[in-house]
Amino acid sequence: MQFKREFTTQKEMAKEMIAFANTHGGTILFGVEDKTGSLIGITYEQLQYTSRELGNTAQEHVRPTIYIETEVVKADEKHFLVCSIAEGRNKPYKNLQGEIWVKQGADKRRITENAEILALFQSSGMYRPEEDTIKGTSMADLEMVYLKDYFKTVYNRNMEDFGQPVESMLRSLGILAANGNVTRAGMMFFGKNPEEHERSFMVKAVAFDGTTIGDTSYIDSRDISGTIPWMFRESMTFLKSVLRHQQQGQNFNKVGILEISEVVLEEYGHENEVYSGGMVIWVGKRVCYQLVMWGFGLRMVLKRSVQFL
Repeated sequence: MQFKREFTTQKEMAKEMIAFANTHGGTILFGVEDKTGSLIGITYEQLQYTSRELGNTAQEHVRPTIYIETEVVKADEKHFLVCSIAEGRNKPYKNLQGEIWVKQGADKRRITENAEILALFQSSGMYRPEEDTIKGTSMADLEMVYLKDYFKTVYNRNMEDFGQPVESMLRSLGILAANGNVTRAGMMFFGKNPEEHERSFMVKAVAFDGTTIGDTSYIDSRDISGTIPWMFRESMTFLKSVLRHQQQGQNFNKVGILEISEVVLEEYGHENEVYSGGMVIWVGKRVCYQLVMWGFGLRMVLKRSVQFL
């Protein structure tokens, strides 16, 4: 919620509306002191003026147009105007100058980075980064063994049993694009050497003795590349190799219990943000956690940080 003592200008108010529409929606309450939250209230004439100007701002200063709702409420014998802005479906929204604003805490900020702008397109469903193609690639860059395993596992049939050209089937699955290039999703799951085509297709794993990522010395470090299934398995192997197996009441004939009982890598699909870097795993002596992530919208994180005993 944003407090406003009174309506200022259409240009400034458009920035507030755009920030709400590009984020999760919100409310602007007129008649309240912004800094202190004091209930000032507004007059009948101010109510009429503010309501009219808000409507004009939404229609004339925001592109694409957004739709707002206004309501008059009364408290302490004073009147206030509530303006509600829903989260937009056609992000990114911008003003007449082409500026794109988003909410950041109680304030707003203007975004200019391509990745952030693409993330807005992505959240509105108008951009699917996993369908982007990798220039210069073709079906020759795909590992047929992985594809055959996929068809056998998912459809319980061999690729040849479908009686269709392989290239046609791969296009229908989104592995190949219409121009013959491999898509990002196709490369990450079935590519021969995904890391050779984009630097973000890798995992950097580091284990160290300290408790913060500011430490400069490590006890183990590994670069993990390959397809997503391969990197997942290798990342889990790395995590388990640097964690202790504790006795926890068991006898000497039983293998110890991993000190993190449940390490789960969650996968977020195309509806998530677009990232520009590879994945990084830091494993500390007392804290285990993972940080950020894929350049095409897939993100993997630990469910929670765990303090070791």
